[in-house]
Amino acid sequence: EFVTSRVVLAEALYPGSGVEVADALEAIASKSRRPRAPLGASAAWLIAYPDQFSAADRLPLAVLGSVLDSLQDVADGVHLLPMFTASSDGGFAVSDFTSVDDTYGDWSDIAVLADERSLMMDLVCNHTSTRHEWFDQFVHGHKPGWYRTVADGESVSDAARPRPGPPTIEFEGVSEAVWATFSADQVDLDYRNPAVLEAMTEVLFSLVDAGASAIRLDAVAYLWKSTTGTRLGEPNTHRIVALWRSLLDDFAPGVLLVAETNLPDDKNFAYFGAREQPEAHAVYQFSLPPLLLDALECAEASTLETWINELPSAGIFLNFLSSHDGVGLRAVEDRLGPDRIADMAQRVAAAGLGVNTYAAANGGERPYELAGTWLDLVAAQVGGADAASAHRAAYAVVYALSGIPLVYVHALCASHSDHAEANRSGMARDLNRKRLRSDEFLATFGGDGPAALMKQCCVEWRALRMHSAAFEPGSSQRADSLGPVLVIHRQHRDGKAALVAVNLGGERATVDVSSVTEFDSRWCDVDGIGLERIELGPYEDAWLYGQDG
Repeated sequence: EFVTSRVVLAEALYPGSGVEVADALEAIASKSRRPRAPLGASAAWLIAYPDQFSAADRLPLAVLGSVLDSLQDVADGVHLLPMFTASSDGGFAVSDFTSVDDTYGDWSDIAVLADERSLMMDLVCNHTSTRHEWFDQFVHGHKPGWYRTVADGESVSDAARPRPGPPTIEFEGVSEAVWATFSADQVDLDYRNPAVLEAMTEVLFSLVDAGASAIRLDAVAYLWKSTTGTRLGEPNTHRIVALWRSLLDDFAPGVLLVAETNLPDDKNFAYFGAREQPEAHAVYQFSLPPLLLDALECAEASTLETWINELPSAGIFLNFLSSHDGVGLRAVEDRLGPDRIADMAQRVAAAGLGVNTYAAANGGERPYELAGTWLDLVAAQVGGADAASAHRAAYAVVYALSGIPLVYVHALCASHSDHAEANRSGMARDLNRKRLRSDEFLATFGGDGPAALMKQCCVEWRALRMHSAAFEPGSSQRADSLGPVLVIHRQHRDGKAALVAVNLGGERATVDVSSVTEFDSRWCDVDGIGLERIELGPYEDAWLYGQDG
């Protein structure tokens, strides 16, 4: 229950107008009442573009639905990347929040996806396309204050931007430079204007009405720009997230609000909020992918152990290793240090994959993102011979941890990087964004190749999670490490316990169960066979369940 009321939050954002703004937001939200069922241990989602798959004589969203139907044993949900009409950046430069790109399908296709599975959709809340009607009206003086400009005397020298170059751009007809954090085609909204917050709240609840089970706040940390400071994760940004959380809890209970903030852990987890001001229901585990790459390269799980044991217990984590973006490194700069990160990036570059950089404070450049498919990024760390096995071992950790496992389609089918498209576009991220024919994608799961083994593992891991309430998203966790072996303990509030051991190294390992568990229990595998020792081959995993008595 909120201690901080919506009026108090709105008043802090817009002094003197708190009551009117809170009333306006509630009027928008009250049109929607679409409760969603709570998540259980079976929750597992795929990540896909709306045009991820093609087939003759069918539009991509319908094809995606068919592919997901074929993968029901793998996942019960999907993170659908932006499907709105957009002008660039793979859908993240939205030009119309009311229309689905007609080359993908229409709202009826979205309804089918939402009716049959959990559906997470993106609220691209920081910016719009320069081709959005709002921006056209702004340029012509009809929507003053809708986009963030830089006033005379305001410095942008310390502005946070995950790209090289200044975060502003000049437009004909606009007297001041306009903030464009991500590209010249993505112009930042100005939330200092309450009309902007109301308009984006309309968009948020349009996604609820379209059947969203979860709403991902894309790049939300950049939302509010002050005239001083870093302009990243401003207090008013947190107040806006808290307002949206409050509205969802009251008018669309069960719909998850997800913060996407690729930041160091303390700043990332800050988006859970506090007891008196709860914010997002869920956040991404941005530290997990680079920490797992490091653990695989070192064949040493102690850094992962320490990180897991420092995680907060509140909120839901979205655990992922690969997505439409690259593997971000900013979240682990302090934990791994510049030398280990530089070594990791050097191996990735030597493998012909992408390393995106940012301008460091000393004027040099530092790696902030690794680009390539997860299989190829793993191969750069452990070598090609072990890559497929290590790829699966990393995902065993994803499924064992507290939260919801997310698997990008290219990780599921163990794709190699698309060098032809990356060379054509000049964008390293395109190494991991290849669109696929649905029949060819599904055919990769035949036989006994890497894709078939990965799919088989995902099916088994999901079934193993469903075997015990210990794997429900809110259940507690802690970790131990024995050299390359990571041991993850899970326990439900009713006392049900489980243990997962994953060998992240290329040599055999033995685990004495009694030495790594604090629970006074008999440990059995899924078939009820008691085990006191676990023998793990290279990159193997084992799942045990506590039995009382």
